[in-house]
Amino acid sequence: MIARCKTNEAFEDNLTGDKLYPILDLRNGSVLIVNDREEERWYGVSRFQLVSAASVSQAA
Repeated sequence: MIARCKTNEAFEDNLTGDKLYPILDLRNGSVLIVNDREEERWYGVSRFQLVSAASVSQAA
């Protein structure tokens, strides 16, 4: 699964809007990703649109 950032509000220095982030883990309404600072961090799933890796590669 891939997380597409819908909003980086309050996390402008950690996330980029519309950027795709591979999901490392998904649980309890949160996703674990490697952010723009190369840190593994949990974020609320509401900030992201979850898409399959296959749909992303087909769009490219």
